[in-house]
Amino acid sequence: MTSFIVTGRFIFTSMNMLCVISFRMKIVSYYGLR
Repeated sequence: MTSFIVTGRFIFTSMNMLCVISFRMKIVSYYGLR
């Protein structure tokens, strides 16, 4: 049960990091087009 919680938190953290990275890349590309 504990391993399930750890795996869930790891997946949630990795997904959050991917969202943040894609968001920053979108901002950089948006400002780079100007």
